[in-house]
Amino acid sequence: MLNLITVGEHTILDIPKKTGKVLDVGCRFFHFSKAMEAKGYEAYAVEPDTDVKNQLADESRLMRAALVAPYADGQGMQLIKYGNGEGDHLVGITGDNPPDAQIQAVSAISIESDCKLMEVKFWDIIKLDCEGDT
Repeated sequence: MLNLITVGEHTILDIPKKTGKVLDVGCRFFHFSKAMEAKGYEAYAVEPDTDVKNQLADESRLMRAALVAPYADGQGMQLIKYGNGEGDHLVGITGDNPPDAQIQAVSAISIESDCKLMEVKFWDIIKLDCEGDT
């Protein structure tokens, strides 16, 4: 039987292991990261929006980039920002943008490159909350 729990506004499997490494992609308010840190996990995060303030216990665990497929690793991208940020999304440099959006240039990184930079070989939990075209 699967047992689901809600952690920081996200539903995950309740796994018996209570320590390990967690990757929070699209961490915006850090609800998930902070909740997992409170449970004893090491939280790492990927968030392209530089207006989002780092709230991790270890600030070096935040990667300022957009997570993309391997073929787009290292490419320049645009973060299209509007409203309260929950509808922000990623587009390529030539993408169409809403006329009232703020546009922020961001670097793109694949999960493989992120693992190398963060020196993590295995993620116990990965939360993906990201939008885009790659």
